[in-house]
Amino acid sequence: MVKVADGTRVYLPKEDGTIDDLTDEPAYVIGDPNAVWVGGLQNPANNNEINNTALGRVASGPEYIAVFNGETGEPIDYVEYFAPYNINPNWGDNNNNRSDRFNAAVAYMPKNGEPGAEPYPTVIEVRGHYGPHFAAAYQLIDKKIVKIWEFRLAEWNAGTNQGNHNLQAADLDFDGYYEIVLGALALDHDGSLLWSTNGTRGTAAAGHGDALHAAAMLPDSDEIFVMSPHEHGPPNNVTLIRGSTGQPVWTYSANVGDVGRGMAANVTPLPGYEVWASRTPMYNIITGEVITTDVGGIGVMNKAPINFILYWDGDLLSEFFDGPDNYATSEPPSITKFMYDVATGESELVTLQSLSGAYSNNGTKANPGLIADIFGDWREEVLVRTADDKHLRIYTTDIPTDHVIYTLMHDPTYRMSANSQNSAYNQPTHLGFYLGEDIRDQVEARQLPVSNIFYTVESAAVSPSTISIRTDREITDVSVTVTLNGRTLEAIKKGDTVLAPDTDYVLGEVAADGKLSVTIKSEYLASLKNGDVLTFVFDMGQCASVIIKFVDPAPYTPPTSPTSPVTPDEDEDEGAADEEEPVTDEEPEDPVSDKPALQATVTDAERLKTKVRNALLAASPIRFPDVTETHWASKAIKYASQIGIVQGVPSGEFRGTDHVTRAQFATMIVRALGIDPTGKAGFFTDTNGHWAEACISALHQLGIVQGTDGGKFEPDRVISRAEMSAILARTLDLSASDGPRFTDTSGHWAAEAVDQLSHAGIVLGVSEGRFAPDATATRYEAAMIIVRMLDIVLDLGLDL
Repeated sequence: MVKVADGTRVYLPKEDGTIDDLTDEPAYVIGDPNAVWVGGLQNPANNNEINNTALGRVASGPEYIAVFNGETGEPIDYVEYFAPYNINPNWGDNNNNRSDRFNAAVAYMPKNGEPGAEPYPTVIEVRGHYGPHFAAAYQLIDKKIVKIWEFRLAEWNAGTNQGNHNLQAADLDFDGYYEIVLGALALDHDGSLLWSTNGTRGTAAAGHGDALHAAAMLPDSDEIFVMSPHEHGPPNNVTLIRGSTGQPVWTYSANVGDVGRGMAANVTPLPGYEVWASRTPMYNIITGEVITTDVGGIGVMNKAPINFILYWDGDLLSEFFDGPDNYATSEPPSITKFMYDVATGESELVTLQSLSGAYSNNGTKANPGLIADIFGDWREEVLVRTADDKHLRIYTTDIPTDHVIYTLMHDPTYRMSANSQNSAYNQPTHLGFYLGEDIRDQVEARQLPVSNIFYTVESAAVSPSTISIRTDREITDVSVTVTLNGRTLEAIKKGDTVLAPDTDYVLGEVAADGKLSVTIKSEYLASLKNGDVLTFVFDMGQCASVIIKFVDPAPYTPPTSPTSPVTPDEDEDEGAADEEEPVTDEEPEDPVSDKPALQATVTDAERLKTKVRNALLAASPIRFPDVTETHWASKAIKYASQIGIVQGVPSGEFRGTDHVTRAQFATMIVRALGIDPTGKAGFFTDTNGHWAEACISALHQLGIVQGTDGGKFEPDRVISRAEMSAILARTLDLSASDGPRFTDTSGHWAAEAVDQLSHAGIVLGVSEGRFAPDATATRYEAAMIIVRMLDIVLDLGLDL
């Protein structure tokens, strides 16, 4: 997909491999065959007349977005460009410079722009960085270009001069779609403004800059942080901000009017990234420790270069690619490493390889042609031109490594970063997960995130995805249906153990529709435990999983009044609508010593504890104007916003008295427990295409949420306090309660869960010994109960 102008011509090579655009006949033409709107070009259709406007720029005439067949060059489709030159009368200059500042990227956004639709490859086009600023998202669907949204900065009252000479695509808000960081502002996947660092709503006034880094910079944290230097004087002309909110984590005031370069990378064995710029020391973002003050300047490497990073040697830290000004010298670029002694604080820059006979690009920026993991060793290759400009070289490391990691291109954040690396001012690639020497044990145990990679052809599937075995009945054989879709079932495994055909399972005949019946024998099922996973292995490396669940025979019964709060009397409604805390001054009874623990099949408690603590350390809380400091839930809301459980509503408020739907509570649980919902398929009949489908499906597969009658989940129905308690209880190993604690839960379907959570100190009543189980839960209550649960089971020591 390319931005073109009217009269764009496509030429095919002659037999000798050459093309002459003035004498050859074009194979294809877009728009008017007699037009040449690009400045400085000759028009072969009009006696080679020269367009005398600014060289290489379009100052008038139609402009288009076009898609070409990569094999033949034939245009597949083209549409009018969303932001033509004449869209704005004042670009800020009179030589078509600022009007022709473009950026582009690829991201995953809802297909056809429909909420909840599958993530779909989307081309992002941007025109302008400084004052006028425009962006649009295009998709190619059934060979037709579809514009799913358009953004104009002037319509958002979000400041001006906010765009960078680069952009990054990443899932900033953990919804499965990608957001676009344009510099000092970010766009949500629907083209709306996610945040703008213009000094309002808790942001630091930042503005335009020349460098941009978006990466997971903390161990055990999925948060994407954004680092950028800015083209203005102090204060806050170097910033590190939280990608989900735009709020600053760290800022620096460099005594210069333009901080032209900056870098974020993990270059020391200390936990967390280091950040530095052309006029700042190098800092570790967790400890705030100054690593070195001998950082590179523009055109000067020193100890800490500021142009490009890469993975080159065998450890889990980044190295540097840098070089001298290729306009002023013929010296080659080199790959260097920052050596840091944690014990002494001493450091030096060591050259690992000089790329003799090669040149970098763009003067003091010293850019490569490309740096990316293109061969698949997880270390990165370097593409550079030779000094005579006749050849392209690809360098790959020959340094051994002890670490086995998925190819970096498996990570979609990295892949999108490599795609946009050469857009305007080149920026290095970054990962969507954390990598560093401080998690060496985790890497060696192969516990890094497994990428959600799937075949674009139809894959094999197994149904059902969960085998539920009732504990009150004799275990019998269970049949599952395998839809082969052209694949071959090679084996069934539990972990590394291969099941024995005819003993552990029996294969049926493949039906005419390509479906295969597989019967798992009762004797084998009896050897399994709750949470075991059977993996069906197909050819071409495809797999599908079935989870084993041993379930309690007690049926789930929804509340009798699912659509409105139960109000048996006026006092109960008043107590339950807003306050989850007791209205008396009495302290709750101390929970017994056998405190609850998170189910091991749900999440790794120790990893979650580290992740939550890092989030509380690194993230600034969201300040909601409608939550006072003295409100009983204010501290819980503060912690929940830091952890990423709650984000508020578009107006910036928290709206704590609003009721919570079943879908919203399921999403909060997924965020709180760090559960990965990516790629989870729908189970319930009424969640297909719902915005929370993946989160609901993930919790269902773990046995945390259940449906109602008819295979439904009722995602948009408000949730009751009893339902909220039941869902939370299923995430925990709870000890038996010491008897009923509330006068209004006796005989209630959720009485056991409520009593167990109360026994553990996680839930409290409303007043006078009552729990109000059928009252609808509020946002205040949901935030409080989840944070209190995390505090108790993870021993966080929060001040609630």
